This record gives sequence, C-alpha cells and structure tokens, in this order.
Amino acid sequence: MGHLRRTALIAEQLLEQGVVDEILFISGSQEASILSGRAGIDHLTIPGVRRQNDDSYAPRSLGMGIKQLMKLRSETIAAALDHFAPDLLIVDKKPRGVLH
Repeated sequence: MGHLRRTALIAEQLLEQGVVDEILFISGSQEASILSGRAGIDHLTIPGVRRQNDDSYAPRSLGMGIKQLMKLRSETIAAALDHFAPDLLIVDKKPRGVLH
C-alpha cells in the first residue's frame, strides 16, 4: 500500500497546486479504489498479476496466460490514455511493465 499512498499524495499536491484539474489512477491493485472519491479523481482497475515463488508473474485471477493478460492490460491502458488524453503521466513502480 505504500506506493498507493505515495501516488495519492502526489495527486493531491498536483490538484491543490493547480498543475492538473483531473486525475485518473490506473492500477492492477484492488485497493486503488481508495485513491478516488474526491472531485476530479477517479480510478481504473486493470486485471492484476501475482508474483510467484520463482519471481515470475501470473494472472492474479483470470484463467489466461501471462502474455494474454499483459496484452489485455496494455490495450486497456492505451484505450484509457487515448480517451482521457492526460497532460501528465506518472508511472509508479514498474514503468516498463511487470515482465521487464
């Protein structure tokens, strides 16, 4: 939850300082919903991944392969960015994706 709290603090400062008017959080974390609720802030939860004992990743819940899941996640994110058209994009944790 630390990275979610850090992201929420950054978002609040960006809103308060007038850098942005709206924020859309995109996360595979089910807890990301705690970040929305304030005017101008919403979230999109994408299908999640889980780290396995050998440090590889697998879908958290869906019965598909990891490559299929990554395609679903990336296409969902691309569509959201296309429609939301943000002026600023902040990527927290794994900027190149969980498989890199």
